[in-house]
Amino acid sequence: MEQSAEPSAKKQKTFDHIPSKALKEIFDVIIGGSKLCQDTVWEIKKHKRAAMMEVSREPRGDKVNTQITFEEFDTQHLTKPHDDTLVVTLDVANFEVSKVLIDTRSSVDLIFRSTLQRMEINRADIVRPPAPFIASTSETPMSLGTIRLPVLAVGVSKIVEFTVFDRPAAYNIIMGTPWIYQMKAVPSIYHQCVKFPTPSGVGTIKGDQEVSRSYYLTSHILKI
Repeated sequence: MEQSAEPSAKKQKTFDHIPSKALKEIFDVIIGGSKLCQDTVWEIKKHKRAAMMEVSREPRGDKVNTQITFEEFDTQHLTKPHDDTLVVTLDVANFEVSKVLIDTRSSVDLIFRSTLQRMEINRADIVRPPAPFIASTSETPMSLGTIRLPVLAVGVSKIVEFTVFDRPAAYNIIMGTPWIYQMKAVPSIYHQCVKFPTPSGVGTIKGDQEVSRSYYLTSHILKI
């Protein structure tokens, strides 16, 4: 059974607007680093060896085998051809947050301080010391720390540890590989949706092509 993400009546607040004064600069959203190992050469090599050992083992059967499939039918509502990023809406800490980028290149789940401010979440709630990012730019920006927030997607709730970044960006939140793994989710750029198992079948959250293209345009204009 497929489900679509629909706005819930219980939401206290919704927002999708980023003030124009905040959009002075767009930060490249390709972010490195890992929550599963420290940022040292030895730890990263150890992390890599663990993956190599896992490949050589016999496959382990899961208790629940939910099949996730994509059909051409999933693309009927799309404008084609397209090369749009996957931008969705999620329930985060009881806020309906739009302009959430699903980014398989990001090894952290990222939330921007401006987003937290509009959610009325104080900086005092951010824990852990700042840490450097590894990004595809010449800079090495620092995070403010991390914060744990509940994220609800089609009835599936997870506590997500977000890295907090204080810099203008085109998106409110970036969901990277930690959340994708936690949800056992499969995103598809071609089908413009992300699917994942739920207690009642397969949940589907569709992307918003219009939002994706408007923010691509904004990013391009600001880089000129």
